Amino acid sequence: MRRAAAVLALLLSAASARAWQPLAYPFTDWNEFSSDFNKVQGDASMGWVQQGVDWLKLPGGAVFDTFGGYYWMARSDNQTYFNQNGPYAGAMISRGAFNVGAQYYWETFPVLRQYARDPQLFGTWYKTVDLGLPAALSGKALGAPFSTWGRVQYDANSIEGLGTMGWFQQGVDWFKLPGGVIFDTYGAFRWFERSRNEKYYDELGPAVGVEFTRGPLNLYVEYDWQRYPDIPQSVDGPQVFLTFYFSQDLARLKASL
Repeated sequence: MRRAAAVLALLLSAASARAWQPLAYPFTDWNEFSSDFNKVQGDASMGWVQQGVDWLKLPGGAVFDTFGGYYWMARSDNQTYFNQNGPYAGAMISRGAFNVGAQYYWETFPVLRQYARDPQLFGTWYKTVDLGLPAALSGKALGAPFSTWGRVQYDANSIEGLGTMGWFQQGVDWFKLPGGVIFDTYGAFRWFERSRNEKYYDELGPAVGVEFTRGPLNLYVEYDWQRYPDIPQSVDGPQVFLTFYFSQDLARLKASL
């Protein structure tokens, strides 16, 4: 932990040691809390906190960034190869909706009582766009937001291996409630997959539900059709989860204070 903190401090302090000014100091915080009322996952939480430094622009508009952060996944049922947490530090190249990079992760599996200290290679994407309302809904709704997020990752350890997670979601924003809350209905498809210790980790399936959004907070109430291919078992039922996402260039935030 001390070594990870030292690496993070080095990443952040290095910016002031340069004669030129970095492009940005992006800070991100994402959290998800859920309960699916079944005996496979139960109550769960996952998320990360990350601070980066955007150093320079590369040809084609790509940005080179170094970063450090803390990541966790935890749930109340079948925790063995799912629950994990720890700090990380690395570098990546970003262009538009896509990121590719490498990081070193000081990973703890609390139920296994095992530790992994290893490099990871990863690629991520995130995109949200309003696809426009069909003619039948014109004037009856606010928009039709489509969003997708995903991650492909390779861990050089004997616990996880090659893995991917992500989702696709298509919704309809119907109206605003008091306080600026947006009411939305949606359909989605989500997945978790990896090449090692897949049991109770791998899952995939569609969902339909309603969403309430206000600023960085999203509350979802949905019905899932989840398949666990390595048990094998299918679980259908309701799920409730709350997400929070905050992103800010800390240099701009400081200037605005």
